[in-house]
Amino acid sequence: KYALENRIDLKNLKRQKELAKLGLSVAEDEDMPSVKISGTASSRAQSLLSPQDNYYLGNYNGIRSWKYPEYRADITLSYPLWDQGVKTTIRDSQINIKEITDQEAALTREIEDELRTRYEAIKSSYLVLLTAKRTEEETKKFYDGLVTKFIQGRYSALAVKNALDAFTQAQLVGFQAKVNFNINLL
Repeated sequence: KYALENRIDLKNLKRQKELAKLGLSVAEDEDMPSVKISGTASSRAQSLLSPQDNYYLGNYNGIRSWKYPEYRADITLSYPLWDQGVKTTIRDSQINIKEITDQEAALTREIEDELRTRYEAIKSSYLVLLTAKRTEEETKKFYDGLVTKFIQGRYSALAVKNALDAFTQAQLVGFQAKVNFNINLL
């Protein structure tokens, strides 16, 4: 659950899905009728003295004098009955949402598989580590017992050497198992 909540690529897909839903909502709004009302007011007066005087408040002939005012009001009503562009945008937005949802589901399955695989790797490397420790302990006991019997003269130096080689090999396998376990933990 933590991996699914904090995975950056999954968060990015969720954001893309939100943006795609917003795009669909905008496209659907474009398919609705709309009324646009706008108005402007302006003046065409001008001073003949200088361009700077056109904006001076005390000037009775400049733009601010409202000597020749203009007013304009616009009302625009639109209803896209047969607008194929809007219909295409809505269809593309729906397809985009479906594709992102499929990508999100595939990435979620991939993350879950990756976590399962990592868990199995950690578990198996831990079992290998335990086995290596047990083998190292047993070869150490065998070597120690062989050395005491060698001192008593019961075994040859070759048997002690072979026991020491086995113990060294068991230590090497133990170190490698520790390294592999730590790598799998990362």
